[in-house]
Amino acid sequence: GLVELGAHTVTHPALATRPLTEQRAEIGGSKRELEAILDRPIRSFAYPFGGSSTYTGETVGVVREAGFHCACTTTPQVVGRSADLYQLPRIYAYDWDGEQFARQLSRHLRARAA
Repeated sequence: GLVELGAHTVTHPALATRPLTEQRAEIGGSKRELEAILDRPIRSFAYPFGGSSTYTGETVGVVREAGFHCACTTTPQVVGRSADLYQLPRIYAYDWDGEQFARQLSRHLRARAA
């Protein structure tokens, strides 16, 4: 219950540079392939590269149409109540030990409260 596998496209393209038909194939194909392998629904998606210039509003629509419940970007913020479920920010965790992880988490939470 602590780990979830999500889709990430078939070939990892910057989706904004691809035609909508190819975006649909990449996004939907990755979902279908993972579901077939795992025999369970895949509910989340992560945009390849994840920056706002690497996907478009149309891409977000394709992710919704494919049946995903949410999608992650690489915007380094803490998720708030008003977050767009299809453009969720995330904080990258490096190869930190427990103390480093706790410091980073505290830093992000303090910044959010400010």
